[in-house]
Amino acid sequence: MAETLVAITILTLSITFGVSVAADSFFYTGYSKDELTASYLAQEGLEAMRAKRDGNILAGSAWDLGFNECTTPAGCVIDGYDPNLTTFDCSTGVPDCGKVYRNGDEDKQFFYSLPGASYAPASPEDTKFTRIVMVTSIANEVIVSSVVRWKTKGGTDRIIDLRQTLTDWGS
Repeated sequence: MAETLVAITILTLSITFGVSVAADSFFYTGYSKDELTASYLAQEGLEAMRAKRDGNILAGSAWDLGFNECTTPAGCVIDGYDPNLTTFDCSTGVPDCGKVYRNGDEDKQFFYSLPGASYAPASPEDTKFTRIVMVTSIANEVIVSSVVRWKTKGGTDRIIDLRQTLTDWGS
């Protein structure tokens, strides 16, 4: 009788441990997916600003044209989905400035809702992410910071902040 009780206890503990490990792995898989998505969105913000600088130089314009919108404490939004790489100042009071949406069509591409944007898809899906780009000018260079924020399923605030220095390579 005692052997049966010990065997049932060991079996119960084994099953409980296995279920606990499986539940934790599901949680950490979602957590890792969010971290990876946020890091890609932050990197995209830096790359969009670099592309804006490069486009300005190649067009013969001031290399930092359009960067002023991003020097306010509220930062700005730049959307790589926008062919013009338009920057929009978030200090103007637009609700949900920096909110990241997902294209509801098949490609599921991320985009940002900018006032008057004609390229936004008809059926956007909401996401948990926001991205703001901030620029600090120092002499002949700028420091670009791309900040992505989101809440985990448990309600914890998370942030990824990537920075890069851009200079006028055309002069």
